[in-house]
Amino acid sequence: MRVFRLTLSDLAFAILLWVLLIVRYGYTYGTNDHIELLPYVLFLKNPLLFPHDLFIQSLHASLPNERTVMAHLLLPFASHLRVTIFLLHFLNTVLMLLGLIKLAGRFIDNKYISWLVVYVSVLVLNDKGLGNVDLYTPAVQAGDVSCMVIIWALNVFLDRKYLLTAAMMSLATFIHVLEGFDAMALLCGVMLLKYLWDKEIDLRLLLKFYCIYFLTAGVYLFFIYRAKTGGAGAIAPEELFQIMFAFRHPHHFIFCTFPLFNKLLFGFCLIASLAYYKGRSRAIIQFVSIGTIGLIIYIISVDVLHLVFIANFQWFKAVQWIKFLGLMAAFAIVFNYVSAYIANESKVLNMLVIAMGFVAGSFMFYQYSIGTLDKGYKQHNENEIAICCKVNTVTPIDAVFIQPFEMTALKFYGQRSSYVEFKAIAKNQKDLKIWYERIQEVFGLSYEKDKNGFNMQWKADDHLDNLQEAEFEKLKTEGVTNIICRTAKYQQGHKLILSENGYFVYEL
Repeated sequence: MRVFRLTLSDLAFAILLWVLLIVRYGYTYGTNDHIELLPYVLFLKNPLLFPHDLFIQSLHASLPNERTVMAHLLLPFASHLRVTIFLLHFLNTVLMLLGLIKLAGRFIDNKYISWLVVYVSVLVLNDKGLGNVDLYTPAVQAGDVSCMVIIWALNVFLDRKYLLTAAMMSLATFIHVLEGFDAMALLCGVMLLKYLWDKEIDLRLLLKFYCIYFLTAGVYLFFIYRAKTGGAGAIAPEELFQIMFAFRHPHHFIFCTFPLFNKLLFGFCLIASLAYYKGRSRAIIQFVSIGTIGLIIYIISVDVLHLVFIANFQWFKAVQWIKFLGLMAAFAIVFNYVSAYIANESKVLNMLVIAMGFVAGSFMFYQYSIGTLDKGYKQHNENEIAICCKVNTVTPIDAVFIQPFEMTALKFYGQRSSYVEFKAIAKNQKDLKIWYERIQEVFGLSYEKDKNGFNMQWKADDHLDNLQEAEFEKLKTEGVTNIICRTAKYQQGHKLILSENGYFVYEL
């Protein structure tokens, strides 16, 4: 393992790759994955907002929660979130890419191949990990910032600066509990082996490493878990598993539902890692081995035994690092083999870079040519955003809405309470039961019939557009004041206050 120093060319490459990532995957602000973070920042700034919103009120009642730290970091910039989020997206992505390049450069002798590894990993195969866990996301949020800290912590760990690593991993956990804890669990295992097996560190250093983390982030994790389990017993364990994991989050938690390609890619990365790092880095071999053993235990515990406590840890956030390490290993093996047989190394590099660029470019063109150009700077849901912005001006601050299944702009752009949203799920067991009852009531979905809720958008929207007057009366008694839908037929019994781009807004 060699020392690798970053240069201005690395910075330039990272900035270029950031631009390509936006072209490839898009940039999101205020919608989709931001639904759980940015509206909460607005609420912390103005507690009069969202007085009857199920998600916001449930989140704020469970303190601390997994959004607490990130939301408070953004709170001083609440009046300038558009600029703040864009700059955060830029800085966080560039720093993460530089951390990945530095890690690759430790094991690959050629800088161009190091760049190529990062290019393929984040631009071509970013969304091919287990559990739908990606290093880059269009909507920068707590998990992205935590991953950026983790990649630099891994570099520091390989420099054998173990106490600084523990402090950085504590910071990563405060920002996003699962990203930080899962990766730290692997590092704790590696440190234990360094003490018991390799005799590389003494007991004093091991205890310091553990104490720095568990007396800081560990305390935070305890209070997070206590808040998250509020209302325990409101739902039976098996029903809780079916609602939270099989119905709402199968793409994140249930291994048997993942695409075959993603599973095969992980297997390939695992084999490449074990083959390449043996004799080069015992720490990486131990990191990969512990992560894989943990993955096997996790799959059995979740897919077979339905253990809610184990499922909560979403171990796929740990094994995402094995994917990148495996891609590094695969490229290094190929480069070492080819360069040994061809004297003109620079020619080989140019050919490899051009070939991979052509393949990636063709893939991106294919993706865009068969679909709609709904990514990049242009918001793919601009009609949804437009109607929600107008809702903000024509309804009172205490209005309560039901809206289409896929609509995520109401909370941030409309700044109005939602009776229930599929994507913004309640954060403790008592409110989760209420969330599920409302999902059945508004969208007609249930885990008994609809195993993967996200695949049921058509069914949910059809149910919303065909509610009966008796159902409206019940919703009104529960506090619902307005509905956003895609049908004009409700105008016969309710006041139409907005109509635009296929959306109709009624006052019940």
